[in-house]
Amino acid sequence: VSDENSILDTFVAAIMLGLHERFGNVDHINATISDEPLEQGSGIRKQFLVLFDSVPGGTGYLKQLAINSHALMEILSLARDRLLSCSCAEDPEKDGCYHCLYGYRQSNKINNISRKTAVALLRNTLAAQDSLEKNKSVSSIVINTNFDSELEKRFIEAISQSSVPGRAVTMTKTSVNGKEG
Repeated sequence: VSDENSILDTFVAAIMLGLHERFGNVDHINATISDEPLEQGSGIRKQFLVLFDSVPGGTGYLKQLAINSHALMEILSLARDRLLSCSCAEDPEKDGCYHCLYGYRQSNKINNISRKTAVALLRNTLAAQDSLEKNKSVSSIVINTNFDSELEKRFIEAISQSSVPGRAVTMTKTSVNGKEG
């Protein structure tokens, strides 16, 4: 799983698994990806995950995540632990199953969802938890504006990850025409 939609679908499935592990039945909690423009005239958009409760007035599950700064990390840890202990992890032919990531809500996206990718995403996120910062709103999150488009950003990321044995790729930031590049 490598394209952006697959990564997003996998991450959403992992979050839902963690919520299920913590709260049990979470059929009333929904997730969607939303976005907003970075700035007027820019082709770059900020994407963010929105979790919402479909029960009028809510059940309080998401409120627990909002008021306890460690609750989300607990959800991610529970999901990671479940994925690592799932029986499908022992089968090299399987990259997920209905006991872990393939919940009924994700059934139409099974081809996009990967247990291996979910474990890597969760491990990376949990490893960086000490450097996470609280933001008042999505609008206050600073995005690297050195890219003129999402395609340019992906291109640079692909180049930076293209090292192979015997051919190392290094990236160096420098000033190009008065702009960081």
